[in-house]
Amino acid sequence: MSTDALRHQLIASLRSIYDLEAFGALADLLQGESLALTFLLEHRGQEVFPSDLSRELHLSRSRITGALTSLGRKGLVSTHHSQADRRRVQVSITDQGAEQIAGKLERMEAYFDKMLDGLGEDDARTLIALIHRCVEVMGQ
Repeated sequence: MSTDALRHQLIASLRSIYDLEAFGALADLLQGESLALTFLLEHRGQEVFPSDLSRELHLSRSRITGALTSLGRKGLVSTHHSQADRRRVQVSITDQGAEQIAGKLERMEAYFDKMLDGLGEDDARTLIALIHRCVEVMGQ
């Protein structure tokens, strides 16, 4: 099969995956406000500053500021001055924010559990290996 034909098949396959609700849920979790909430949930009870979010999530400080402002208005995060350094603002997830992002995570996990059950362990391991290989090749 020619490279052109393979490329077209690959693009069509990826497009069909992208159209699935499961991958929409995953895409939502991997960007913007949901990504910030997931990070804050995973680090609940720890000191987290906007600069930590920016660095760890590879997002600009202005994008983090915008996301935190929006999340704060929605009651999903709160900010307060650090006790160690009153000049620094610390951010934490609220109970409402934790509940919201936990629900999104549960839905996403259910989608992927369904896919894994349908694939079986051998095909799932093959898919994971191929994804890792794709990342490796594209990262070069």
